Amino acid sequence: MRRLEIASEVLDCAKEFYLDGNSLEKTTKYIRDKYGIAFCRETLKRRLKDIGVSRSRTESQIFSKRTHLNREEVIRLYSEGKSLRKMAKELKSTKGTLHKILIENSIPVKTSEETLRLKMKHVKFDSVVDPLEKAYISGFVRGDMNTSIKSKYTIRLTSGSTVDAFIELVEDMFRKYGPVYTYPTENVWKARQRNVCVELDSGSFHFLIERCHDNAYIEEIQNDEFFSFISGFIDSDGSIIIRKTREYFQFLIRMFNEDIGLLKTIRGKLESYGFKTSLYINAKKGDKRVHKDVIVSYNKDYWILEISNKRDVLRLLGLLNVRHREKIARKDLILSISRLPLIRYEDIRGFLANPSLPP
Repeated sequence: MRRLEIASEVLDCAKEFYLDGNSLEKTTKYIRDKYGIAFCRETLKRRLKDIGVSRSRTESQIFSKRTHLNREEVIRLYSEGKSLRKMAKELKSTKGTLHKILIENSIPVKTSEETLRLKMKHVKFDSVVDPLEKAYISGFVRGDMNTSIKSKYTIRLTSGSTVDAFIELVEDMFRKYGPVYTYPTENVWKARQRNVCVELDSGSFHFLIERCHDNAYIEEIQNDEFFSFISGFIDSDGSIIIRKTREYFQFLIRMFNEDIGLLKTIRGKLESYGFKTSLYINAKKGDKRVHKDVIVSYNKDYWILEISNKRDVLRLLGLLNVRHREKIARKDLILSISRLPLIRYEDIRGFLANPSLPP
């Protein structure tokens, strides 16, 4: 056998074999068997150090624990979706060793949080990036949905309604972001009701937690973003109304809530855009009312923010992008009626009975 300087090709091969966790002794033997070239371990050590490859005694001890591991097999198993825990058990190694091998070979390793998310029963998707969509969802949730933190990774929204259009809207809005569950129940009036539960990624939808009591957010948003928020709020806990007033009719937009501060903030913002509004209490805390032979008791004051000026109602409807199918129909009907020279309730009674009839 010849003793020669280590050629570039041979040195690259020695480097790769050494970094796989083999000792200098085994590496020199491997090169001798493969190339027929013999050199001592000290020569190899110096040459490897020249190209930036060296390790301490401690590192050598750590690497010695890898000698039974095949680097390609480690990479293959991980790319197939196996966890480090399962791989360590199968390959008789440790998670730390396998993690280091992957990192050394430029394989991105999922964090424990990313791994846990993948194990979740239902995948929750990324956040809304469109500020108008965020504003609409924020308004909708502030209207009539309860927000809670289910876990470190999940935000839960809940609500209930006897109105199918409301449940359908919740399903359509949120199913692209996470699981939506609906289940039937009975309310206090023994009417058919469906409860709805939505689970969202907490990192992506944490803005709902931040905004659920933050009226400053409403004061800050402007123009389209503000009216997108109002659209969501009305779809969730508002009404678009055509009301009989003696022999005439009147258009109304109402927003309901127990949070007087929220309604005052919305009122101030609407008035900054030139809308005339009224804010009044509909029921006081402790009030009892009879509805369908059932006594309903109010635990908090219940308020109504109302726009009743015809010109303001029509202007606001033109700025809203409601999605609740019943409110879309009522909005379109009001806008259609407003284009006709009608002032008496009798003139529009037929349209109210059959909204599909063109005014």
